[in-house]
Amino acid sequence: MATRAQPGPLCRAGSAGTVTLATGGAASTEGRGRPGSLQDETLGVASVPSQWRGVRGILGETKSCQTASIATVEASAQARKHADAQVQTEAPVPVGVLPVSRHDTPRLTAFLRRVEAMVIRELNKNWQSHAFDSFEVNWTEQQQTVVWLPEPRHSHRFQVLSVATDGKVLLWQGVGAGQLQLIEGFALVVQQLPRSTKLKKPPRGETEVGVTAVAFSSFDPSLFILGTEGGFPLKCSLAAEEAALTRMPHSVPLRAPAQFTFSPHGGPVYSVSCSPFHRNLFLSAGTDGHVHLYSMLQAQPLTSLQLSHKYLFAVRWSPVRPLVFAAASGEGDVQLFDLQKSPHKPIVSIKQTQDESPVYCLEFNNQQTQLLAAGDAKGTVKVWQLSTEFTEQRPRETEILDQLAAEVAT
Repeated sequence: MATRAQPGPLCRAGSAGTVTLATGGAASTEGRGRPGSLQDETLGVASVPSQWRGVRGILGETKSCQTASIATVEASAQARKHADAQVQTEAPVPVGVLPVSRHDTPRLTAFLRRVEAMVIRELNKNWQSHAFDSFEVNWTEQQQTVVWLPEPRHSHRFQVLSVATDGKVLLWQGVGAGQLQLIEGFALVVQQLPRSTKLKKPPRGETEVGVTAVAFSSFDPSLFILGTEGGFPLKCSLAAEEAALTRMPHSVPLRAPAQFTFSPHGGPVYSVSCSPFHRNLFLSAGTDGHVHLYSMLQAQPLTSLQLSHKYLFAVRWSPVRPLVFAAASGEGDVQLFDLQKSPHKPIVSIKQTQDESPVYCLEFNNQQTQLLAAGDAKGTVKVWQLSTEFTEQRPRETEILDQLAAEVAT
């Protein structure tokens, strides 16, 4: 309950005016000079709006605090320093003790054998693709092969030929005291290859042809066969005079030696071997697992033999049997062929490695013709003694070889 008094006009003391006390606007009916009785009146709740919040908002000050911001300054800071007295780690493993391999070797080997044929099949498809014809490949790691020239011009001097995957073919001569002097140079460029057979379209610009194998003719000391990364063998000559179209740095003039291009393998050629009994025949072996028998007079091979589902790394003619040759496979075998007995499969297969490690090289002994040496991936060289079946020439063997060379490839 609230009581409110409404003020009336003030009069002078003793005036005739009266002071009217009113409640709710009603005048008192009492006599003059006496105050009227007060009456109660019920009113609503009084509400007074705050002016402080509005002022604080105008000044941009926080509304949650009724005091101004208190400025503080850090007089000092307390920090704590610590250092490790010692560190506890696992016990070191002795140098001589190697951790046990977690690989399941039998299962891994079985898996690789299962997928190997499929991977090789896909690789054989990929090399025929033209998707990357416009790209130039630059091999940073170069491989080199060195061979002696079959007939040195001087008895007290010797010559060697080196070939490499950078496309250079260099002829060196011994100058005494174990030193070599570069006397001639050659370079293989795609644009200068003879178009004897259909090859992949060369990319724009100059492109060197990587050389992977070399073999000299037994009948012409200036004639040699090259195996290439592109899979095609090349017939070349040391007597070539055409300058090579290359900007490779060199200390001697480089010439273009290629005279004839043969039909390619399904991958790089790793080995070539010229027949010691016929001037036009040579063998080549490559990563497609095939051995090709070529005549130097035609581009297509006379015959093609698949000897392995893996790579073939080496092939060599026998120095005493015109129709016998040997091949080294990526499956750890040394295979001996006699074209007179069986033109399609080996007569003997020698297991060089028990775990199928690749055989990388082999060579017949020209002096002791019953010996054949082979080197494998384990760094082991084994010398095999051949029976007289592979060392004694048979009747009409040279005649059969001539007939084989006269065949026309189909």
